[in-house]
Amino acid sequence: MPELPEAEAIRLPVIRFFSDGIVESIKRGNNKKIWIGENEYRLEELFLFTVRRTGKVLIFDWRITKEKPAVLLISRLGMSGTWLIQHLRDPLPDHCHLVISFKDSAHRLVYRDPRRFGRLEWAFEEECSVILASQGPDILKIPADDWYREARRSSRTIRSLLLDQKISSGIGNIYASEILFAAGLSPFRTGKSLSKRESYRILDAARQILESAIRSGGSTIHSFQTSLGENGRYQDRHTVYGRAGKPCLQCSTPIQSVREASRTLFYCPVCQKRQLRRKEKTLREALTAVQ
Repeated sequence: MPELPEAEAIRLPVIRFFSDGIVESIKRGNNKKIWIGENEYRLEELFLFTVRRTGKVLIFDWRITKEKPAVLLISRLGMSGTWLIQHLRDPLPDHCHLVISFKDSAHRLVYRDPRRFGRLEWAFEEECSVILASQGPDILKIPADDWYREARRSSRTIRSLLLDQKISSGIGNIYASEILFAAGLSPFRTGKSLSKRESYRILDAARQILESAIRSGGSTIHSFQTSLGENGRYQDRHTVYGRAGKPCLQCSTPIQSVREASRTLFYCPVCQKRQLRRKEKTLREALTAVQ
């Protein structure tokens, strides 16, 4: 947390407020843990060309002219990182680590991270692909056949594959549970057990769930807020996440939760019944016929 929809809920308002805005001043906090590398760059007189996103990572593109890039600021949000659009008359919040003010603007851009697991890193455009080389394609952009190919190579559960940012980036614990429920697949299935049609169902569900969550401003579970300081609304539409013991919205069976790899997964044992392997299914059918 934040996941892809929350990162997008931060990114879009920042673009609306500050795109083409010229930097007047930049103030960096004292916590060095937030920063990767020792480099520091002066943004004064540069302007914000755009903010890109890949998975959960935001990339601020600062330029001298539209045709002449200057430097990038790569922002990994971690557990509690966020960018806030704040009026100049308002006091700075606690746990802020970077403050950027713009010329002719009544607002400033503030990076806040109470738990300090997020990271900020300066880079040039040609370095960006190397820095993010270990991160897989954005889940909304990865070709379906590529994801299927990666899944079929693995004996891990499909939930752990969705969480693996080296395969595809953007999905965390919340949306992995929601996506697999929407796809009607057990989170305990292995990647190598998936058919191509089932893997396509997962990606189709991912696009539908994530795009809907983006339109809703993401999910506010604990403290997440958009860059406008607003709570997300998608948590009100969760079908399984955080609903352990409550009736499934489709079949009324109580939603179950299980700890896996230090995270809690949520699922419906009926709607997401684990499919038997072919040998198991054949044996069960044979036993049933004998009875």
